[in-house]
Amino acid sequence: MTLIFESPSSEILDMPDNICLKPNCDLLFICEDSDYLGEGGTPENYMRILSPNGKMANFAKNIAKGFETSEFAGSAFSEDGKTLFVNMQAVGATFAIWGDWNTFRR
Repeated sequence: MTLIFESPSSEILDMPDNICLKPNCDLLFICEDSDYLGEGGTPENYMRILSPNGKMANFAKNIAKGFETSEFAGSAFSEDGKTLFVNMQAVGATFAIWGDWNTFRR
């Protein structure tokens, strides 16, 4: 096993607890569980992308009114890798996200 990224602070990556590897690709999608404010967590919840060279990028931020501390969870790609499914835990919603995934290489 090789460590490709270690977060230096909770502002960069906060309590990640769900990862998903895009099929036929090396991009890792990471869901944060950052609702541990009393333990040094941040109030924001992001889904982030990690590249093999250790580059981290924000992919999505939860801005659901009244549910801002709800986490993204259960991320998974369709078999063909074109659609990313992700849940918003407290909201009880599932999102299907698609687009040009190659733009994350730039």
